[in-house]
Amino acid sequence: MKIPQCVPENEIMEVILIIKKRPDGFKQKIEELKEAVKDNLFLDDLRNVSENFRTVDSEG
Repeated sequence: MKIPQCVPENEIMEVILIIKKRPDGFKQKIEELKEAVKDNLFLDDLRNVSENFRTVDSEG
């Protein structure tokens, strides 16, 4: 990961920081994926990304 030396004034920026122990086993990863479909924040993010792609697709 690289952090810019300077950020232009009044520039809009989004920063996402996730700190979590990585699941070790395949079974644990599958269980976490099953839980993700119940996570409202995850689902909101998924909807936003989908909408962004629809917007980009319609622009060009």
